[in-house]
Amino acid sequence: MKPAGATPVHERVALQQLACHRLYWPGGDAVCVAEHGAQVLSWMAGGSERLYLSPRAVLDGSAAIRGGIPVCWPQFSDRGPLPRHGWVRQVPWRFARAELGVAEASLRFEIDPAACRPAGVDWQHRCRLALTVTLSSGCLTVSLAIHNEGPTVLPFTGALHTYLALDDANRASVSGWPDGGRGWDSVRGAPCPVLPALPLQGEIDRILPAAPEGLGVDDGTKRLAVTQVGWSDTVVWNPGPDKAAAMADLPPGGERRLACVEAAQALAVAEVAPGATWVGHQRLVLA
Repeated sequence: MKPAGATPVHERVALQQLACHRLYWPGGDAVCVAEHGAQVLSWMAGGSERLYLSPRAVLDGSAAIRGGIPVCWPQFSDRGPLPRHGWVRQVPWRFARAELGVAEASLRFEIDPAACRPAGVDWQHRCRLALTVTLSSGCLTVSLAIHNEGPTVLPFTGALHTYLALDDANRASVSGWPDGGRGWDSVRGAPCPVLPALPLQGEIDRILPAAPEGLGVDDGTKRLAVTQVGWSDTVVWNPGPDKAAAMADLPPGGERRLACVEAAQALAVAEVAPGATWVGHQRLVLA
């Protein structure tokens, strides 16, 4: 929380080999964001860590980081010809500024995706991305803005691939969808019904429509309200025990401590007109 009368603090810190920016109220809420991928690594709120960061995550800038909030762009997963989940999560972003207000504080990072695209990738768009991470009492908001600076339409898919920390996924669920509707079950490779609540036991990989009134994540101990704007889909993912065992950057049993609830543009391609800006955000609030 934000202690009464406290002033937010911004500091540049190192987490192993990563340059990071920490924003906090003394004795209260805090967020830590790496310049690598502009990836949120930690959000402390209500006295607890709310994001999952694997203790085996690679934190030397050489690979994607397992946990926190990776920015997947300009492609979601392998649903297209570009590298899986794009490339901006695996390269440094430029720290632009910190804004320290009375009620909230924010960090802004920027990147030119064309300047850092991998060798051999055919992607010619001129654009600029800005990620703003805003911290307030019991609340974290992550906003991605895409500025199309080129002469042609900019198509993209992507996600804020949020890893939430759970005490036990086997006791957890995500709820809040209206009855009816259809989604996509990537485990089965088939359409699936949209149910009001989705248990988080075992392997899950579903692309579901965004819930108009937001979602609740509850494991019996930790509760969060999750809302999103701009993104058309919500992805819910947990590798389950078998796939998790094959992941070198997850510890044994790590799958029971996490669930990804992602604000995503996955099933339909979004388009940004020349000179226009697309903005999408995800907000996490203690419930």
